[in-house]
Amino acid sequence: MGKLQTSPALPSDLIREVMSRFDGAPLSVRIHVRLRLLSCPWGSVLAHLPKKGIVADLGCGYGILELLGKKLNPELHFIGMDPSPSKLRWAREACAELPDVSFRNVGADSFSEKNLAAVFQIDSLYLIPPEKRPELLRRIRSSLLDDGVYVLKECDTHPLWKSALLRLQESLAVKVLRITSGEGIFLTPSSCLSRTLAQQDLEAQIHHIDAGYPHPHILYHCRAGDGR
Repeated sequence: MGKLQTSPALPSDLIREVMSRFDGAPLSVRIHVRLRLLSCPWGSVLAHLPKKGIVADLGCGYGILELLGKKLNPELHFIGMDPSPSKLRWAREACAELPDVSFRNVGADSFSEKNLAAVFQIDSLYLIPPEKRPELLRRIRSSLLDDGVYVLKECDTHPLWKSALLRLQESLAVKVLRITSGEGIFLTPSSCLSRTLAQQDLEAQIHHIDAGYPHPHILYHCRAGDGR
């Protein structure tokens, strides 16, 4: 049974500060960024950042983790990775003044980093077919330092009403508006995803972080097992 956590909303002044970095972006980008700031339990996600080292952000989008993470801990180094050149354009602009933040136009299938303190993957694994996940998870596991962590933020398939709302939203984002790129929508029950992680020797602590949110947010805090 996972832990249920209440994630406090981001302070309004912090949201304004982040949004100010997108003043030159199109309205559609600013709306998307604001919705991400409001709809994701960032407080619970940020709590799993390491104290030092290099953090890879798979599917970084507009660089929200980088902006919030550097605000919380300026000593961290971030490598944001995303297959969307348009999102990376605005991520680079938003983070232009931040030291030790870089971005790469690559997808998860090209992930090959090493010596990482952490890998964060926030709401992007569901875009990867289940049969392709084991290889990615093996590469993520091998990328981590001995005390490194893999922090996976996804959405569960329960409760059903939250899952139904999420499926509708993601169908619009992926198939209609095309603001999110992926091979499809592959939402996975937490029991199945936990088993997949364990099969790749990633020991996961599960945190249900959806209290107060309309989506079934769930976070997996993973470390490499003894079979490494």
